[in-house]
Amino acid sequence: MKTRRAIPSAIVSAVLAVSPLVLGETSNKPQDHPPQTAPQPAPFLPDLLLTDQGVWIWGPTPNPKVVAWGKTVTLAPSEAIDPKENLPGGACRFHVKFFMREANHKTTALFVNRIRSDSKVIAEIQQQIFPPALGNVIEWPKEVRLDPGNHVLGFSLDDNAQITETNEGNNKNRILYTLTGPCGTPAAGGPH
Repeated sequence: MKTRRAIPSAIVSAVLAVSPLVLGETSNKPQDHPPQTAPQPAPFLPDLLLTDQGVWIWGPTPNPKVVAWGKTVTLAPSEAIDPKENLPGGACRFHVKFFMREANHKTTALFVNRIRSDSKVIAEIQQQIFPPALGNVIEWPKEVRLDPGNHVLGFSLDDNAQITETNEGNNKNRILYTLTGPCGTPAAGGPH
């Protein structure tokens, strides 16, 4: 007859501490797990934004009027690119420049920026951010036709919301402009 030797209790305790199911036992005791780490934030998304440099507007000479966001600028037809040009509705052509950047140093897919006079799109710029532009200010000069009178000139980055961003609220801004009269020369014997 064989004699069984007792397993020292220290060994049994060590084995059970590692796995309570080693000896076919089940246990409702909580098992030791490695410490949980805090969830890591999702990688930064791009953040397109209009910079605080506002809008620059000028005619034929590179001497722009700098207009802060939300402010008003008064333009005279004589300041237009060609004050004598006859465009529909007496519109005048001006150079407009705005400034934007991608704040999180991320590349983006192609997106569309738009400039509106009131609700009418007057310029569209397709853009993609990739090195070396990451984090740098990007200038966007554009020639636009502005109608006489008082109007809102709105600027919208990623106007179709194609890019998921950390902050969508800094993609739009505007200025107000007053164009004091029409460009062009009135036709003989008729109103402009």
